[in-house]
Amino acid sequence: VSTATVYRDYPDKLAILKALIVHVTISRQDFLVSSFSRIADAPDWRAVLAETLRKAYYLRTKSPGGGATRRALQYSPDLWLWDEKHTEQLAEACAKIIRKRKPSMTPATAKRIMLTGIATAIALLDLACLLPARSAQGIVEECIAMTEAYLAPYLD
Repeated sequence: VSTATVYRDYPDKLAILKALIVHVTISRQDFLVSSFSRIADAPDWRAVLAETLRKAYYLRTKSPGGGATRRALQYSPDLWLWDEKHTEQLAEACAKIIRKRKPSMTPATAKRIMLTGIATAIALLDLACLLPARSAQGIVEECIAMTEAYLAPYLD
């Protein structure tokens, strides 16, 4: 594809990057919500959570653009704001899921819990993506342990 053809559809490099990031992130979000939704009635929610976080790390490191898109989000104010909005939407979707498991939880509480858990997990998975594979696996396992410990009082 020629450069002129690309710039006919995208005004600049940032627009190309944003289109790629939106595609990768929406695919990742669809997977996360689908996987996390099993927590609503899973006898062992911890196993579902661990599987979801391990797969999220795998998607970042093995899928085309997975890790690079996360790093790019941190360098552009427009992309950073888009990522914040996306994280909040993901938290809202996951809050509905944990409320199915714990119907007595208010929507505001569920969203706060999920926003905190997701933001923390994202930061740790971002860190893991910057490290050599051996060190990264340790960070992923710590992310799982920390997220389980954080969610346990709400989901047990």
